[in-house]
Amino acid sequence: LGDSRTALTDASGTFTFADVVPDTEYTITAQKAGYDEVTMGNVSVTVGQTTLVNVLSLQAHGAIASLTGALEAIPGQTMQSAFQINNVSSSVYSAVYSVDLIVDYDSTKLQWVSTLPSSPQLQIIQEDPTTEGSLKIKVLMADESLAILPDTDLFVVNWKVKDIAPSGETVVRLSKSDLTNGRGDLFQATASEHAFEIKRVVIVDPTPDPDPTPTPD
Repeated sequence: LGDSRTALTDASGTFTFADVVPDTEYTITAQKAGYDEVTMGNVSVTVGQTTLVNVLSLQAHGAIASLTGALEAIPGQTMQSAFQINNVSSSVYSAVYSVDLIVDYDSTKLQWVSTLPSSPQLQIIQEDPTTEGSLKIKVLMADESLAILPDTDLFVVNWKVKDIAPSGETVVRLSKSDLTNGRGDLFQATASEHAFEIKRVVIVDPTPDPDPTPTPD
């Protein structure tokens, strides 16, 4: 039918297309940087019904610099983004000893608090939050004979959600993610992001209303 549409998923991977013309031969394709494209064919759409599709699982290729964390946050409270390196062969990992990152965030909603390594073998040798909305981090193995472990939290970034932050989605995003080995060779990892929802809490006054003024007979 020539009806081609594009939609972005939310933080949980959910997407919606509205007012789709009924047909039995739609094709859905999922794409993301650093991942292999996945296609599902023969998707049927019926008049007056909502069509649910199976989960499209994307397979990563190459090194992935991953940020993960909670899906929800509340203004005034702290939260964390955890960093890992994923999907790199052990032969490359045996040489990787430093990670050089830039983390971008919305400074109107978030305040950087601290960056904490997950192991005493990891040293944060550069941490520059001076640029508004951007945090530079460089992590180095204290013992160059040891490798940076894959699929393990290397460090966490602690944030405070600002009291004035409005409700809605915000994103902590890696705009640079370079891995370096002992020879100085550079490996560029595909960067990812940590998206989450800020939810403002409505406080209800538990004090009951005073008794109404009696009305004389």
